[in-house]
Amino acid sequence: MVGDCSSSGEDEDGGTEWKKRIQSAASAGDYIVSAPQRSSLDKSSQIISGLGQDADNNNAGLKLYQIKARKFLDEMLEKSLVFVQILDDHLDEISQTTDLGVRLFHKAPLGIIFDPIDINPRPKKRPQLIPREEINEKSKKFKQIIRHSAVDGVDIMTFAKNAMLQSLARYEAKDIAAKKATKKEEERILELKKVRGEKWLPSIAREMKKNQSYQSSIKRRRGEKNVD
Repeated sequence: MVGDCSSSGEDEDGGTEWKKRIQSAASAGDYIVSAPQRSSLDKSSQIISGLGQDADNNNAGLKLYQIKARKFLDEMLEKSLVFVQILDDHLDEISQTTDLGVRLFHKAPLGIIFDPIDINPRPKKRPQLIPREEINEKSKKFKQIIRHSAVDGVDIMTFAKNAMLQSLARYEAKDIAAKKATKKEEERILELKKVRGEKWLPSIAREMKKNQSYQSSIKRRRGEKNVD
């Protein structure tokens, strides 16, 4: 149990020291990643080899997979990447550039170029003009089309007034015809009464029967009340 605790403590110490070295290297200045060159490769290999020697001294408390992972990362950094310090003049040049695009590396051309935005976009496709019949401007058809398409306020008012007068005349004619029909019916009934009498009129006879039955029922009710 004591051995396990000591080994775990050494692992934590080694990890903290490795993190401190990485942070100190990163805080030394602003860095940019670029393609490796021969002169810079020699310098970087010396730096990485020095770091590797220091790291080997601290490998005693690390496990096997941690040591292998560290060596793999060191080899990958040594072969592929070179850390170069950026000067202040170079930062000014970068800030002054106004390229509309994405540059994957410092000295590489623009990889992704943004298309310019057109404020007034135009249609890309040509309009499909459907051929139609040629219309003579002096023909009646052309004049009729123009009259239907044109709108005039005075014409609309006159048309509405005429429509109103026509509808009013129709209503008055219907009313007069209905009055005449009722008058004729009344005259016909009077003539029938004079010729045939009220008994021969079925409609009037029904009304008389209803009235007689109603009057008889009223008399019966009154007689019953008097008896009581």
